[in-house]
Amino acid sequence: QHPLGFATWHGKTEVQDLPNAEFSFYQQFETFSFFAEIADFQHYFWDFGDGTTSSEPNPTHTYSQASNYDVALTVQNTCGESYGYQPVRSVTSTYEPSVNESKVTLFPNPADQAIFLRTQLRLTNTADIFDMLGRKIMSLPIVSNQQQLQINTQQLNAGTWVIRLQTKSGEFVTCPFVLQR
Repeated sequence: QHPLGFATWHGKTEVQDLPNAEFSFYQQFETFSFFAEIADFQHYFWDFGDGTTSSEPNPTHTYSQASNYDVALTVQNTCGESYGYQPVRSVTSTYEPSVNESKVTLFPNPADQAIFLRTQLRLTNTADIFDMLGRKIMSLPIVSNQQQLQINTQQLNAGTWVIRLQTKSGEFVTCPFVLQR
């Protein structure tokens, strides 16, 4: 008790630095993975420069067109009062789908347990899954004239994968997809 009647508190007080909104990224095909350099913020706000945003700490984002994009990250620390802003970085998406690839719908992308592939293309009897090093991980049978294919992804790790299809005319169609666990 303070002599003037005020209560006195003895304890520890934690002083935090202002947040620092630095980030890094890497590109796999048209999908970008973004990483906040410090992971203990209370709130994250990503602006990908194409009208879409995310509140995840380390989001992935797929751009629909090849272009330069200004990406910004705003973070809030546990004090709830300070915000940091990282000046934008220019990101170029170089992915442009082939004519046949635009005739293939792969959903959901990103996926968790399974992905579905829908197409009107006439395909051969197998679909191959490759990792990002180009190694074939598995082959899946395709039933003749099957227009929608379900692919169980439980045996694959989180990350970016590529499914390769072959049309009856001999052309290859590749479709990247992202697995999040």
